[in-house]
Amino acid sequence: MLALLAVAAFLADSIVGFFLGFVAALVLIDQAWPATGRAAGGAVRAFAHERRARRTADLRRRLARRPAAEGGCATSRATPPTAPSSGP
Repeated sequence: MLALLAVAAFLADSIVGFFLGFVAALVLIDQAWPATGRAAGGAVRAFAHERRARRTADLRRRLARRPAAEGGCATSRATPPTAPSSGP
């Protein structure tokens, strides 16, 4: 199809030829680069894998009763702060 458009654009020497050449270029670009929807599948799978890995690590940490790593949202089981002592 691309070859037919290119030949028609070469043979037609008016504005029609320009438009046929432009359409041929658009078809070439469309076939050369994948559409966003097709390329996004890999990103979705990678994100799901990362989310599962984080959930698994969080579950293992909670089962072992360890505090969350830096930046985590879980609270640690540290002793509460004591009230300041009043002087004599």
